[in-house]
Amino acid sequence: MTERTKTCLTTLAAIAGIAAVTLTVFGRVLWHGDPYVATYPGTDVILQYAQYRYFAAMELLQGDFPQWNPYLFCGMPYHATWQSALLYPINVVYLALSIQTAVNIDLMASVFLCGTFMVLWARGRGLSAPASFFAGCVTMLSGAYYCHVQPGHASYLAGFAWAPLVFLAADKLLESPRLTWVLLGAMAVCMQIFGAHPQAVYVTAFAMGPYCLLNLLHARKRFRSGMALAAMGLLAALLGAIQLWPGVFASDESSRAGGVGINFATDFSMPPENFLTAIVPGLFGRVDTPPYWGQWLIWEVHVFIGITALAFALYGARWAPREQRRYLLLISVFLAAVSVGLRTPLYGLLFHYAPGFNMFRVPARYLVPATMFVGLLAAAGFDALRRRRHVPRFLVSILAASVCATLLALAFHWYVTTPADAVRPAHAFLRVVHAWFAAHWPLTVPPTPEASQHVVRGLLMACLVGATLVVLFSLNRVGRWPAYAALCLGVAELVLFARANTGMAPFETALPEPLAAIRQDNPGDYRVLLAAPVNQTMMHDMYSVWGYDSWLLGRYYRLMSKMTAPTGIELGGCGYLDHFNPLFAMLRLRYYVDPNLGDKAVREFPDPLPHALIVHDYKVAKDADESLKMTLEPGFDPRKTVILEQEPSPKPDPNGAGGRVQVLDLTTDTLTCEVYTEYPALLLITDAYSRDWRVSSLKPAGEPYAILPANYALRAIPLSAGRHLIRMVYTPRGFVAGAWVSALSWFAAFLLGVWMVRRSRRKTAALHYALEDVSADLAVNPVRPV
Repeated sequence: MTERTKTCLTTLAAIAGIAAVTLTVFGRVLWHGDPYVATYPGTDVILQYAQYRYFAAMELLQGDFPQWNPYLFCGMPYHATWQSALLYPINVVYLALSIQTAVNIDLMASVFLCGTFMVLWARGRGLSAPASFFAGCVTMLSGAYYCHVQPGHASYLAGFAWAPLVFLAADKLLESPRLTWVLLGAMAVCMQIFGAHPQAVYVTAFAMGPYCLLNLLHARKRFRSGMALAAMGLLAALLGAIQLWPGVFASDESSRAGGVGINFATDFSMPPENFLTAIVPGLFGRVDTPPYWGQWLIWEVHVFIGITALAFALYGARWAPREQRRYLLLISVFLAAVSVGLRTPLYGLLFHYAPGFNMFRVPARYLVPATMFVGLLAAAGFDALRRRRHVPRFLVSILAASVCATLLALAFHWYVTTPADAVRPAHAFLRVVHAWFAAHWPLTVPPTPEASQHVVRGLLMACLVGATLVVLFSLNRVGRWPAYAALCLGVAELVLFARANTGMAPFETALPEPLAAIRQDNPGDYRVLLAAPVNQTMMHDMYSVWGYDSWLLGRYYRLMSKMTAPTGIELGGCGYLDHFNPLFAMLRLRYYVDPNLGDKAVREFPDPLPHALIVHDYKVAKDADESLKMTLEPGFDPRKTVILEQEPSPKPDPNGAGGRVQVLDLTTDTLTCEVYTEYPALLLITDAYSRDWRVSSLKPAGEPYAILPANYALRAIPLSAGRHLIRMVYTPRGFVAGAWVSALSWFAAFLLGVWMVRRSRRKTAALHYALEDVSADLAVNPVRPV
């Protein structure tokens, strides 16, 4: 067996181990099957992602590539907002399987790919198969990555799953620039783009910056490596242009256009105390029982990697070969400093000066690539320990001291919290010390005795793992088995953590009972507002004025915020109304439904506007801000007047009257109307405005039309007197050009790949024939010893 064959087989064995671990952590959900999904009740995959994937699958099966989502927020871009993931290959499972099974396969595939690509990256850096397997487990089961299975962040998991492959390609280009790795790296970045989480793409690129710049200092061909890395990024932008370009243009219309405020951006910064969850996962509670009592949400600020992985990483940072550990610890610390937000000056500098940095929030997500680097350090540490069979005393001493200190702290806590008696005179003094620590701890005391017991169990388990490592490291001189035993202990830590944090919740596709009754008894073209779950209407052809998504059209979001003031309406979730604004009729809102209110679950709003109507009177605002102000003025009647931001052409006749409108055809991306008016007028469309809607006449040699923003967030079309047959089409800016660029780029990449394969085969054949000639020559003229 050749060395190359042996390497391939051991790598495949490591990947098979990753598959086995993935099946182990998801086994409970797979065993129960439908209707269970691997998440917790009320989380994002149930509220948003499942409905988006279902909607996309139904449209694709009908031969439609949906660009517009008419069901939420009075209509919004769909493909251009990234979250649709229409082009991500794994999402093909939604076309053939039940929604629950497809969701589980989607989540499992992302976790498996993350671990697999970490194995390949580690192998590419010269690490052994067992070490690479451990690196894959550390990354895919870490708190920073795997905890996002809890809310079902499908796009987040898919985006970061490809990051290790991007880093592998970067390593190879820094080592020896070759076209093969340019193609592979570009395709990996493209899969991140198609995975539909723009922050994952940005965070990976952000981590790539210092990683590549520092390693370029040691590259043998710096200029060629730098050009190859730039070519990889450029080719990725071309391959993913069909998703990337519309997304970039659509962002100018979103509620985050121009960036977000620094206070909003630093939401979900990593609390310093939460770094303790790297070794004690349940220190601040769990998703279910006991409930998390720390800052923010547990899946955003949890960084568990295990005591074993941390010990291996510390050992690797000092004793691993220089080329396997270079800059990994430094970049991990840098990303950790970014993750804490404004607690260091670094975040403020990046927010104001780094391009694109102010478009995203949740600084804690920069810990995902940091975890990948730590996983590589841990793998390198295992290999170094296996080879050297030497553990420095200071590492064993640190582990032993940490175990002893934790046990003493637990004994102290037990001593103070038990009732005092005459036998313990120092009890009062110790209570004062305990109270001081409780007062100065950044969190409140756990709220329940069950939570305290959970913390104690977690600390005791950490002590047990630490004590076991002390014994194994002390025995490492005996042979290699203590290092492998420690590796198994680290994998067991991670698997137990992942299984304990894999939820299982039923996902029902049926509408809530009050809404189902409305749909059956009152068909028609109107909208509803569902308190929760807010995106459920997408699966049943019902339209809503709100929804669950972080991407909104900026105009519509600002209008709704003002209409629902002073209480406002939640940006990322449910809408709760405590009063009725007459402007809701302008949005076709007819029913507000809250299933938790029993007999009062349904509230009907009076006289909503139709989908399209003719209005003869208008007013012109000087800009968009004044248009919003005029729309919100008391007494404004959208049935009689339209607020525009420019003079219409032709100008409507304010004294006109009459006319009729008939909606002939309605799809996700088109609206066809027949209109008759005796006087020049405005056709008001009660759907959200976007600049990428276009209108044309279906009559031969018909007159030109234009869509104008109306009442700040809706659409209006100026019409002359007469009969009109018009069709409105939504095509996001950059989509057509991006589709052509992507198609040509993928075709060129395919041809280039075929050429490289054929070239490689020719070289292999030439080498084979050359070796045969040499062998024949040696047979005829053997080498004689001198």
